[in-house]
Amino acid sequence: MAEPPYDGVAVRIGGRDWIVPALSFRQLRRLQPSFQTLGRIGPAMDAAQIDAVVEIAQAALSRNYPEITREQTEEMLDLGNARAVLGAIAGVSGLQPAGEAAAGSRSTGTI
Repeated sequence: MAEPPYDGVAVRIGGRDWIVPALSFRQLRRLQPSFQTLGRIGPAMDAAQIDAVVEIAQAALSRNYPEITREQTEEMLDLGNARAVLGAIAGVSGLQPAGEAAAGSRSTGTI
């Protein structure tokens, strides 16, 4: 497998390590409504919040893995990893202070 083109945070999703990069400005602009839809991640999430998590994760992952589909992303995400994935995206994208990024993740260009 080729080296991902963008540096990011390594996150284990679906039994595989993925390098989750920062969102591009274009993606951030497009995803603003999805970020506003997000609330607390947990069992009380509604369908719109789940869709927002999937959309944000798929957008970030697609920068390094352009072949990944929304369906694949939706199948890999669950309540056990969604918070870590979104934390990694928010941290590496500068949407939250770096110290608040998901525990156990690390910034790197390689695994």
